[in-house]
Amino acid sequence: MAIAKLIKEMETFRIYKNSNGVLFKFILEDENELLIEDMNGNSVGEFEFKELEYGNGYKVMRMYTNEYKNTGLGSAALLYFIDVYDGPLYTSNNDGLRRDDGSHLTDDAPSFVPKMIAKGIINGYERKFYEDNDTNGFF
Repeated sequence: MAIAKLIKEMETFRIYKNSNGVLFKFILEDENELLIEDMNGNSVGEFEFKELEYGNGYKVMRMYTNEYKNTGLGSAALLYFIDVYDGPLYTSNNDGLRRDDGSHLTDDAPSFVPKMIAKGIINGYERKFYEDNDTNGFF
């Protein structure tokens, strides 16, 4: 699986080239949203994150790259977010259930997430947190 190559870094955005040689603008709106646009300003993807209330890190709430799947944009988006916010990433479990917060894995996410976990980009799946348990809420 390819990772898009960083071409240019600016204060509020970065330019990446995907595995097909096409340039894209990654815009970090805030710590909750990363937008991906083609060089004409058309939206081609979006990643939404939520800071975890019960631990260090962020949960990936939504992610898509439209017709540019498998070209390195997704992994580059996650790495960009980690680079800026320096926190581990987690996702919903791959069980087909929609969580109370609206997150769930759809489309290519059930196959994408394990690849990102294997590469160490995503730290793991979120599991139900029990305050009276001595776990940290993840596995």
